[in-house]
Amino acid sequence: MVELTTGRALPSPEKEVFCLDPWRISAWLWVASLSVVFLGLFREWYVTAFGFETVAKDLRHLAFNAEYCLPAWYSSLMLFFSAALLTLTALSAERHGERHLLHWALLAAIFVGLSVDEATGVHEVLIEPLRSGLALDGFLHFGWVIPGAIVVALIGLFYLPFLLALPSR
Repeated sequence: MVELTTGRALPSPEKEVFCLDPWRISAWLWVASLSVVFLGLFREWYVTAFGFETVAKDLRHLAFNAEYCLPAWYSSLMLFFSAALLTLTALSAERHGERHLLHWALLAAIFVGLSVDEATGVHEVLIEPLRSGLALDGFLHFGWVIPGAIVVALIGLFYLPFLLALPSR
């Protein structure tokens, strides 16, 4: 059996331990995040200074506002990492017989879906049909916002009792 700890609690000696050190994880996340930000800022400076049509035109893969680039991949990776942590939380809730197992498991599934969407751009498929079919403009220019807002509202209603039941600290 694997026991999950955060590095503070002492595990029982007869169990295999998978220890998550929040400080080490946080440090790696800061390094990775700052690296992506630095590369993106470097790209913005380079394009401003030298233009797009240079030998280094493939720096587009570092752009902050593009699809299928390093920042989008990193964002997808962070969503997947969150899904993994939520899965571990769900497994822990199951092991301890907690009543919110379904909420944790569903959150993990939602974050996997968000990760896949961020990596593949599935939501982009909804933009043109909704924009042309509903004559959308302004802040609704990106048509996926409408079904997205409906889904978020429904999930929010489902999770409201769960959120209210969480400890305040």
